[in-house]
Amino acid sequence: VRFVENYQPDAYDEIWDAGVEAGAITAYRQGNVITVSANGSSKIKLSYNCVSMFAYFLELVSVRGLDMLDASDVTILGGIFAECRKLISVDLSSWNCGKLTKCGGMFNHCYELRYVKMPNGLNGDTQPVTTSMFEGCYNIVEVDMGNGPTNIGDKMFAQCHRLERVIGLSAATSIGARAFIYCSNLKDIDIDPAVLAEIGESA
Repeated sequence: VRFVENYQPDAYDEIWDAGVEAGAITAYRQGNVITVSANGSSKIKLSYNCVSMFAYFLELVSVRGLDMLDASDVTILGGIFAECRKLISVDLSSWNCGKLTKCGGMFNHCYELRYVKMPNGLNGDTQPVTTSMFEGCYNIVEVDMGNGPTNIGDKMFAQCHRLERVIGLSAATSIGARAFIYCSNLKDIDIDPAVLAEIGESA
């Protein structure tokens, strides 16, 4: 999947209107590649609810042009990439998600995922739910959590067997139950003991 400012191919297998307003956003499928064109606009505004947006794209390997997406009104990212079992890496660092309230299960069971950069805004006033965000990402090695969150949810990194490094958790005040269970290779995490107030069972 890729997002671009302009795209008008000569040939395609499928075409459909992907926006709220007719003609504002057009999606084309050519073989196993989906291209989403903003038709001249510099940004594509995301809905407040992006739950399961790419979920169960079982053959999805990469998503390019994520910086084309305006996530400023997004409040729900729950399960957005859940079960994308061949996805390798995702960079959401260009997103500003200051209104985010729910992001649980975002990458649940993305078995081949190696590296993720999360959006900014996870430490905002809304304090998003982060339960099971990376649960079952067996091969993930590094996660950059940006500037938050303050709560590490239950089973947030559970069963991330190859996880070695997590950065961006220095503001965390609580760790949920089983948050890092079976993370047997974890070596580097920037949690600040002076800030941490609560640790859940089997964290």
